[in-house]
Amino acid sequence: MNIFKTNNLFRFFSIFFIFLFLFSFTSAVPPVTQIQEFSEGFVIEPSPTIYIEQNQDYTINFFLYNISNGVVIDNKSVSCEFYLADNQGTLIHSSNVDYTTYWNKNIAGGNFSELGHYPYGIHCNSSSLGGSYIEYFEVTPSGQGGNSNIVFFIFVILLIYGMTLISFYNGNIPMTIASGMAMLFLGVYLVTHGIIIYRDNLTNYIAYLTIIIGAITSAWATLEQLEVL
Repeated sequence: MNIFKTNNLFRFFSIFFIFLFLFSFTSAVPPVTQIQEFSEGFVIEPSPTIYIEQNQDYTINFFLYNISNGVVIDNKSVSCEFYLADNQGTLIHSSNVDYTTYWNKNIAGGNFSELGHYPYGIHCNSSSLGGSYIEYFEVTPSGQGGNSNIVFFIFVILLIYGMTLISFYNGNIPMTIASGMAMLFLGVYLVTHGIIIYRDNLTNYIAYLTIIIGAITSAWATLEQLEVL
């Protein structure tokens, strides 16, 4: 039996999946950060990081300035506290901030177990002055954010799918085996890393389906090569 000539159902299913995959991508508008400014007090300038990898430790670093003269402030007369809420808005961590040659706070990766926005705040004060900073982390599967690399990912995925389908329908057994194995590796990658900022039930479904299609095409092509079918 030559499997490369009797696969209309497989063709329909593959095309349907590709459209489903493209339809699944949406982009969210990030919240707007509002900062209230005063003529006296402290300015908190943290490292410009928004995206954090899921379940990974992260250290936030920042400098503290006097707003009136720009002098850098150490911990001799000032104390700072760090607050972190989860993606549901529940406070999950609060503690004092450490100081070396700058202010820094290590946050355990267990606090970032779920994807989404994590609001955080830093508050510093002395006996007479104070200052606060409010922002958010966005936890993603890879620690990358935005849709700048989505086009590249879609291109790679469609390239692998296209190579598999074309070689499958044209009866190119070696190419089908190679592209089917590529689909297997792609599916495993999607399970473990997601797609840039996306990893949920839908991306898992896409990943497992990719693994199944890759396994079936490469296995059938291998059996055909061995003349078992």
